[in-house]
This record gives sequence, structure tokens and C-alpha cells, in this order.
Amino acid sequence: MNQTLNKIRLLLLFFGIVLTFTGCGSRDDFVITGNNTIPVGAVQVTSVLARTVPSQITDLRFTGLDANSNVAYGPITRNKSQTILLESVPTSVTQLQIEYLAGNILVGRGVTPVSIASGQTVTLNDPDFDIVFANAPLQVSPSSSTILINTTQTFTVQATVTGGGTSDVSSLVAWSTDNAGVASINNQGVASGQSVGTTNVTATLTFGTFSTSGTTPLTVAPVLSSLEVFPPNSFGTAGGGIQYRALGRFSDGSTQVLTDQVNWSVTNQGSAGASTDVTISNAGLTSIPSAASGGQKATVRAEMNGINNTATLTLNEFLYVVSVSTGPDLSMFSRNPDNGAVTPLSPPSVNSGPQPEGVIYSPDGRLIYVPYPFADSFAMFTVG
Repeated sequence: MNQTLNKIRLLLLFFGIVLTFTGCGSRDDFVITGNNTIPVGAVQVTSVLARTVPSQITDLRFTGLDANSNVAYGPITRNKSQTILLESVPTSVTQLQIEYLAGNILVGRGVTPVSIASGQTVTLNDPDFDIVFANAPLQVSPSSSTILINTTQTFTVQATVTGGGTSDVSSLVAWSTDNAGVASINNQGVASGQSVGTTNVTATLTFGTFSTSGTTPLTVAPVLSSLEVFPPNSFGTAGGGIQYRALGRFSDGSTQVLTDQVNWSVTNQGSAGASTDVTISNAGLTSIPSAASGGQKATVRAEMNGINNTATLTLNEFLYVVSVSTGPDLSMFSRNPDNGAVTPLSPPSVNSGPQPEGVIYSPDGRLIYVPYPFADSFAMFTVG
């Protein structure tokens, strides 16, 4: 009988202990940190009016501050929700800072006073916050640009932050152009050239009643249709050089000198090695080595945007120059290999070909460009 009573007493004692611990554990009254027990409560943040939190907001970041503005809780980040419950918030927290994030971009910030009692839940309905951006024009980059038809340009935008600095808000703005026929733009800020002309690209940043924008011009140029290289066939002498020029023809029928914009190269030289290779500068000026020999040929190539054309350069020993005063007469000149001087030879030979309109001499006197009437082209007389 006594053994039975003792077992009952032990069972009652056991259940009493279990009930005691279960009751303590169900209450959010304290947090044990090290050897300290911190009284805590909870904060429930509720967005009663859905419009109070901008649609672009994805997350909220919470930081609890004590009476000395020291961090006593967090920061902790939660996904945007109509109701967010923050548990185990120390009662020493007197202010709750809430930061509103769009991805990783800080959009708004607010600080709300709170009074937290141990084991109690405080409810904050629609806490106030301010947009962090200043009411200043957005900075759209590039500030001015030109693209070709059927090509694209990516724009970015910076917003001025209240108190100083800027923030990249390219992913938060609404993009538009004032002439979609010239260029269109998508949600990622990528503009596409549609036709020749100029339009304005505008970025608009809006959060509730806050709105600011920025604008930059975009020019769409015609597409390069073809390239012409002048002179198309030329003759040069060892130690000399020839200035080539590139003319571009565009889809709208316009032309433009592109000598300094094309990529120049020399190929198919058929030379004896690097010592005799013809080179060309970014400005289209060739350099013929002194070791180059007569009869050597090279192909001069101009390229831009996938469009290219070529000219042929041949090396010889004599220079023929068309005489301006006598029309079709052809005078022959020799070149001194030591100093490059050009000396006339006599008697002049006769050219029975079409009469030139005039002669244009290069600055060094070695190259002669001859425009012919009705031919829409230039012939160049150098080494023959």
C-alpha cells in the first residue's frame, strides 16, 4: 500500500514539474543571453491601407533603438506583408526604425516611438515613413547619344538622396520616349533605333504622391550602306606614302567622309617580309618601307560596322604627272631614292585618254589626284 502511494506521489510530482516548465515556455516574457535575462515583448506592424506601402517595395528592414539611440534589436529583414510580427523585441527598445526596400534599393525610412511591456504585443498601424529621394531631376546617362537604325542604347538613371549622394534607380523608373517612331524603349531602359531623327528619353520615378523625372536626347542616324576608298588604284614608291580616304554612303542617301572613323588595314602584300611590308595609320596614311621593291602590291582595306571596301597599292619606280596647262599631255618625273625629290624628265609623252579637269597635289608633292569629268571618280597618278 505504501509503495503504491509513493508511486502516485512521484507521478504527481513529475507532472507538476512538466506543467510548470510548459507554462513558462509558452510565454514570450524573457530572452536569456549569456548570464542575463532580458525582458521582451512583440511588435506587430500592420498595413491597414494597402496604398501606404508603394507597390515597388519588396522587403522591410526593422531596427530597434533604445533611449540612447543604440541598436537593441535587429536589423532584421522581412518580406513585405500586410501584417508582420516581430517577436522577442527587448523592452529597452523605445523606437522602431523601418526601412522600405525595393530589392536592395533603399526607398523609404521611418522611425516610430514604441513602448514595449514584457510579454505583451504592441500593434503599429500604418507607421509613417518618408521617401529617401530628394525632389530633384533624375540624372539619365548617357546624357546625349547617337545610335544607328536597328541598334540599341542602354540607359541608366541616378536619383539624388536627401542629405547627399545618389542611388541607382534604373530598375524602379518608368521609361518612355516622346517619339516612338524614332526610337522605342523597354522597361529595362534599352532604346532601339527605328528611324532617322531625334527623340527624348524620359525616366520617371514615382512612389505614391512622390514623383520626379529626368530627360536626355537620343539621335538615331541612318545605317551605313557602303564604303568607298580613294584612291581605288594607286602607285607608290619606296620610302613614300599615300593618304587614303573613306567615303560612307548611308541608307537615307547621304554621304560622309569617314577616314578617321573606319578601321584601316593592309593585307595581301606579297612582300619578302616585315621589312618591306606597307603599313597604314588610323588616319589612312600608308608608309612604304625604303626596302620595298618595284612591282610589289598590297591591298588597303577600310571597314566600319561590318561594311568594307578595298583599294590596290602598287610599287614602281617612276612618277607620271598630268600637265594642267596642256590638258592631255603627260609629263614623266623620276624620284631620287636618297632624298625623295621629284625631278621632271623630258620630252613629255602624250596621253590619248580623257582630259582631266585639274590636278590636286599632295603636300609632299609625290601624289597627284586627277578628277575626270562625267566619271564621278578620281584617278591618282603616282608611280607608273
